[in-house]
Amino acid sequence: MDYSTDLENLHCWINEKREQGAIAILTHKNGDMDTIGSAMALSKIIGDCAKACGIHVSKIANRVLSLSNDSFHKINPNNPMWPRTLSGIIVVDTASPNQTGVQIPDGIPICVIDHHQGDDNWPDVELNICWDVSSTAEIIHSYCESYSPGKLDNNTAKQLLAGIITDTGRFKHANSLSLRTASELIDNYDIDYASFIHFLE
Repeated sequence: MDYSTDLENLHCWINEKREQGAIAILTHKNGDMDTIGSAMALSKIIGDCAKACGIHVSKIANRVLSLSNDSFHKINPNNPMWPRTLSGIIVVDTASPNQTGVQIPDGIPICVIDHHQGDDNWPDVELNICWDVSSTAEIIHSYCESYSPGKLDNNTAKQLLAGIITDTGRFKHANSLSLRTASELIDNYDIDYASFIHFLE
């Protein structure tokens, strides 16, 4: 399936919000590796005006984040502190607002990037990108390759790869895009796959 229009729309949305202020990239409350890796990679692609954030980071996600100096911003669910210049929120790998675990501020444009099909619980969002793929990390990788090739570093690439590995059950539920994306990440960023799997374990 051709998703190029989605990627173009995402790129235009990001560029518009980037000129207006800060962009929060919000994860779901379980903080698994797919949502954390997707948020961290997208933050790296967008640049200094973007920040990956959420209320929880899982054990395995914490382990993979330890490879990088880039920080994930933990949000207090009872008192979320949003930037005054917040121009947009990108919610990754999250099927509905209540899965974020925080109250999303009113009046802020929202973009949703997800791979959970058939769950349309995001009313009034400006952009809703939902692909029939095995992980959100695949969508983020496709966006990076289309509009910011070479923008990721090795550790961020490992975060995306870990998202794919964990969300596909070590490729038991993978499709061709999952396998192709993993292969590209391993080749392009010179990742020793066997060592990385050992690290995850």
